[in-house]
Amino acid sequence: MVCKISGLVFEANSKDSIAKEVGPVVDHVISSFGWGRVIFGSDWPICNLSASFGQWVEMLLSLTRGVGESNLNKLFYENAERIYRL
Repeated sequence: MVCKISGLVFEANSKDSIAKEVGPVVDHVISSFGWGRVIFGSDWPICNLSASFGQWVEMLLSLTRGVGESNLNKLFYENAERIYRL
């Protein structure tokens, strides 16, 4: 079982509160599934209704600051490669 971290920018009440409201959800997902079972999802182009693709990536990088390059590689690349057998 894995969890894709996507679609969260729609859950915030305003553009100003996206990171504040999404942060606890991201933390919960990662603590529940672990770094080996989470993958990044963009929801592009629909995400543009709340934040640009770049803003979503920057927000997720900010929320996961300090977790190490290995964990970021899993989140943004390695897990998807393994799960989707790319």
